[in-house]
Amino acid sequence: MKAYRDDVRSHMVRHGRNPDDCKVLFMVAPIIGETEADAQERKRLRQARAAAQIPQRLAFLGKLMNIDFGRMDLDRPIPATSPPTATSKPSTNSRRWPPAARCARRWASTTSLLFQSN
Repeated sequence: MKAYRDDVRSHMVRHGRNPDDCKVLFMVAPIIGETEADAQERKRLRQARAAAQIPQRLAFLGKLMNIDFGRMDLDRPIPATSPPTATSKPSTNSRRWPPAARCARRWASTTSLLFQSN
């Protein structure tokens, strides 16, 4: 976690920004069970639920970002350039997408894999 925070802060400095202006927050979602086996089963169920909800999760994110994920092949590598917009209105995603894509590729190679991870 410290290495990631240091990386974000160094990017801020390289882009002429004060690194203290960016707060890096980490979220922990522990999976607890009566036994190790119970916790592993709960983890498996959580992952299955997440995989089953990929369309809903993509729809929510697409609405926020004005990206039509339905026009993307979710099993191909995450594109470096901005995908098609969901509406005909102008999008600011063309400048925001490259850093978002780089960040996403740290966790997964494809969009579907990104949304399966928890």
